[in-house]
Amino acid sequence: MQPYSLSPIRLIATLFLILITTTGIASADPVIHWEIISGEYDDTRAFDIVQTDDGGYIIVGAAIHPREEGYQVPSPFYQAYIIRVTSTGEILFEKTIDDERTRAINAIIRTQDGTYAMAGSVSDPPDHDSDAYLARMDGDGTILWERTFGKEYYDSATDLVEVESGGFAIVGVTTKTNDYPHRDIYLIRTDDSGELLFEKNYGDRYTDVGHSIKATRDGGFIIAGDGAFSLIRTDEDGRVLWTRSLREPSDANSGIVTTPNAVVETSDGDFITAGTTLSKDGDTFTLHASLTKIDQRGEIIWAKEYPGDGVSSFSSALLLENGEITAVGETSRPDPLGNPPISGESSIFLIRADQFGGPIIQTSIRRGEYSSGKALLITGNEFIIAGSISEEREGYQEYDPMRYLTHAYAASLSIDSDEKPVKEQSVPLLYAPVLALPFFIFSRRRRKTREDNEEKNPPPSYF
Repeated sequence: MQPYSLSPIRLIATLFLILITTTGIASADPVIHWEIISGEYDDTRAFDIVQTDDGGYIIVGAAIHPREEGYQVPSPFYQAYIIRVTSTGEILFEKTIDDERTRAINAIIRTQDGTYAMAGSVSDPPDHDSDAYLARMDGDGTILWERTFGKEYYDSATDLVEVESGGFAIVGVTTKTNDYPHRDIYLIRTDDSGELLFEKNYGDRYTDVGHSIKATRDGGFIIAGDGAFSLIRTDEDGRVLWTRSLREPSDANSGIVTTPNAVVETSDGDFITAGTTLSKDGDTFTLHASLTKIDQRGEIIWAKEYPGDGVSSFSSALLLENGEITAVGETSRPDPLGNPPISGESSIFLIRADQFGGPIIQTSIRRGEYSSGKALLITGNEFIIAGSISEEREGYQEYDPMRYLTHAYAASLSIDSDEKPVKEQSVPLLYAPVLALPFFIFSRRRRKTREDNEEKNPPPSYF
């Protein structure tokens, strides 16, 4: 019997098969259909975006008021920032809610009656202790009414959802004491006019923050946040059905903490979270964007990480009709000193994954020194992203807080059309067996020919 050896042809075929079946993600340059860079102040940021009834978009966020001489409110002083654009990115108006109150708008939704509801934070002079903020606005940017919620100390709203039976559910953070930040996840339920129906706190004796809320098909809510509870599922009255922590038990030298910044419900009633996973192994840190699927009872089905350029995070996620997942955030190269936080020279990070979290395609956008994606919409085959970009200004020292000029940013792009310029295209897993087949056919024929020759002319026997 001849000893087995791998022929060069079979070796090439095997290596090729391994290559094409283990690289199923395509990295491509996006096709930008339109983009806007806006904001007249030193620091203007977009936090959310919603589509209007005419196919355009309203973008909301915050802008730091310019540091005018003699200004009597604390600095920085944020004003609510609102911009409306057409479906092709033409700016119709941009405005700030300009009074002595400090406001920031973190989330916006289009309501059933065609107006818009917004959630964020607001504070009044002279103390400027923040309250959670809810407002209703028409399509021209006129505020119809405003409501505030909270206790004596810091309170803020980060996300909201319209309830099918009427009114709104808002999630954020509330502070119990001013000594050391003892903060809880804050759930607020209102009627259609913003009047309080009930409010709930969730947390332990440390810091808990609510990031995202969705109404579930059973009439309750799913809340994603940070702290003792990464996920909280409640009934329609805010009563807890179950909680889930995405913090693994750790000792002093290791540990994994996943922070979900967004949550969506799947067609089968499970949940997908998008956020960040921080891992520590001894002195080594990693900070990667992550997706996690949770079943209806709060058990983890799968969890995936997406390094991007090495350090990454997701801020928002959506589900496509076919079950695929899209998420947007930011990515940057790791800090040379090994520190995990994202800082400087970052890009907007967009990824599309299959229903099991397997990456299909990813892309990034960088404008200036620092680019961040905060919100995501899908219209047709286009992705609409809102966030912010920063560029370095000349004449400022390295640690000067005014060194960077930050603008609100929005763009429409596609990454899967025929016209896209492909930067790195790997072969999808589906086609791997097809492309590998010719190699194995050729290899099989060559082996059959060798066996026929050996049968006609058998090798000498030494036994």
